[in-house]
Amino acid sequence: MTAWARSYRAAFAARARATPLLMTPPAHAPKVLDQYERAGPAAAGAGTQA
Repeated sequence: MTAWARSYRAAFAARARATPLLMTPPAHAPKVLDQYERAGPAAAGAGTQA
């Protein structure tokens, strides 16, 4: 979970100006949705708020 969260943060930090463009529309790609579906429970299990 930590590695995924750090890589996600690093990707957005490297492209900070593009973040609003990437985060505004709803996600539809199956791979993205799968990552989010797994990240929520993993974050909750790690003691963070999902």
